[in-house]
This record gives sequence, C-alpha cells and structure tokens, in this order.
Amino acid sequence: DLGSLVKMFKGEEVEQKSPGELKASQASSTPATPASTTPAGQPASRDFSNVESNIQGSNKEKWKAVTSLGQQAGAKYPQLVAAQFALESAWGTALSAKNNFFGIKATANEDATTSATTEVYGGQTVNIDARFKNFDTPFDAVNHLVTQWYKDFKGYKGVNNASDKFAAAQMLKSEGYATDPVYAESLTRLMNEYNVAKFEGGGYVGGKYNMKSI
Repeated sequence: DLGSLVKMFKGEEVEQKSPGELKASQASSTPATPASTTPAGQPASRDFSNVESNIQGSNKEKWKAVTSLGQQAGAKYPQLVAAQFALESAWGTALSAKNNFFGIKATANEDATTSATTEVYGGQTVNIDARFKNFDTPFDAVNHLVTQWYKDFKGYKGVNNASDKFAAAQMLKSEGYATDPVYAESLTRLMNEYNVAKFEGGGYVGGKYNMKSI
C-alpha cells in the first residue's frame, strides 16, 4: 500500500537496499502521488550538490577511480559501479548524503541526511523527502553497494551472477534498484562511452588504480 511504500523510501521498518524485500514491496503496489513530506523529528531537506567529494578530477579520472573501488569491493563488473556513480550523483557533484554517490537510503537507526528525491511508478513521478545513508568514505559507499547488490545477499542473487556488465545493468533494474524506466539503458550508454579500453595507461594498469588518497 502507499503507506508501506512511503515508509520504505524513508528508510523506516525496512532494510534499505535489501533487494528481495524491496522487490517484494514494489511488486504489488502502484502508488498515487503523495505530497512531499519530511519525517517527524528529521531535519529539513538539504542540498548536497556543493559537497566536495574525495573523488576528484575529470570524468575520465573519476571513472577510473570508482572502477578501482568497485573492483576492490568485489564487483565482477566494476565499470557498472562507475556508471552508477556517474548517473546517480552526476559524477560526484550531486550527493544525496555524505559520500553517498548511489542514492542509498538509510534504515531507521542509521546516520542519515534527509534529501528530496524523485521516484517513477507506472510513468507517474513521485516527489518525496527520504533519509539517505551517510558514509565515512567513498569506499564505504561502494562496498555497501557491492555487498548488497553485486554479491549474493540475504537470499538475493547478486548481479555478479549476470553473464556480462550489460546483463548486470538490466538485472539491477529488474530487481528493483531504481524506478527510472530507462535506468539500465542509461548505465549501458555510460559503459559504452567510457569503455575501460580507453583508459589503458594513465594510472589504470591491470585493473588497479592508485586509491591511497581516497
């Protein structure tokens, strides 16, 4: 029902980014458009678009850095992690919370920032305020993403099981990671544009990148 969906997106009573639970909650619901709300006792929405990210440089350099972080966290398709970073945070310029590049929402007891967000259901746009998880470092955010969505997690078959990175992008969408109807296509476009073959040399050697400063 609508109440359950709103709770889900506010991080209440569900473990955010547990794909099996999220998918089950979404499967039987087609919500109406609620008014934008802020949870009781939570701070007003904050704009993190000006937060300085530890991931610096050109888009090419950021892509290499996040690809390496994804690989270190155990992603079979770390380029997909980089594509999610680019898409979800506008290349690290529009964070939903501290070091949160992936729009990861917080559970009720986690350190969080309340920010405005937009979801799409059945072609209908839903604007709400939601609690987004704060992370101490960029790697913490990447590791959270990879642990709960790329690896097998609580009965969910992670996207590491996909046949290739493009199938993994489709799997993210089908398993309920995002409500954007063209989410997988957007990730595919980014992976085609920023093909890892273009980045040989310049610090990216054998899948490794110097991340000591991140």
